[in-house]
Amino acid sequence: MSGATDTTTICFPASGAYSVTLTAYNSGGSNSSTTVINVTPTPHPTITQTGGVLSVPAVYTTYQWYNGTSSISGATTNTYTITTTSTYGIVVDSAGCQGGDTLTTGPLHVTNLNNAAANFWVAQPNNSCINLNSSKPVDDALAITIYDATGRKVLDETWSSGSYSKQINGLSVANGLYIIKLGNVYTSVVLKWLKQ
Repeated sequence: MSGATDTTTICFPASGAYSVTLTAYNSGGSNSSTTVINVTPTPHPTITQTGGVLSVPAVYTTYQWYNGTSSISGATTNTYTITTTSTYGIVVDSAGCQGGDTLTTGPLHVTNLNNAAANFWVAQPNNSCINLNSSKPVDDALAITIYDATGRKVLDETWSSGSYSKQINGLSVANGLYIIKLGNVYTSVVLKWLKQ
């Protein structure tokens, strides 16, 4: 039949340049043509989470993020900022080949620091001790820095993750107003402490 086509799929063991020869046969004999084709690997992106940001390497042609099985409108770059914990996925394209990955996100690490007045407070049980308290256990370790009213740093401490409180002993500072900064790579909060 004139104009008939036949499709053949060939699997290659790895990406690279391959020499391919096509030979056509009919009653008049055969004819061959050889060409070099470039085989690209199927992309295998890996999603990583840093705080509330998901990302894959910025090496692909196109990107589409998903929440579950639903595509996220406008989420077409190599990063996506999440606001809730869920199972997210991405499909990428590399030279016409598609690949993807999924990730069930972990904690966003900001819930304990959204509202300092509601979540953190300072107590002074005696003249040389303060207790820092949280309404929830802190998700990640917090750096504690205390400054006096002139901005001079008077203390550096660490508040371990998973605890509701941090006691700081041996504070030999004068009475007055102090600023306490709590922070980590995700966010920070500032408290005021009036030593009396």
